[in-house]
Amino acid sequence: MSSEKQIVSHAMRELAGVLSQSRHAGEVYDILFALLTPRERDALASRWRLVKMLIEGNTQRKISEELGI
Repeated sequence: MSSEKQIVSHAMRELAGVLSQSRHAGEVYDILFALLTPRERDALASRWRLVKMLIEGNTQRKISEELGI
């Protein structure tokens, strides 16, 4: 693994640890809001909706229609 990939991996694990220690959803929201740009927040929200729809068993067509992807 390259040095840059190791740095990213370490930072992601560190962030995951911080988020997992948060006691309230509001704390996690505040952290994400501070770290992400508006565009990144939109992208993350879209990805989360996609994951939920996949878990619910929605078809690719329904997901595409609803999310516009």
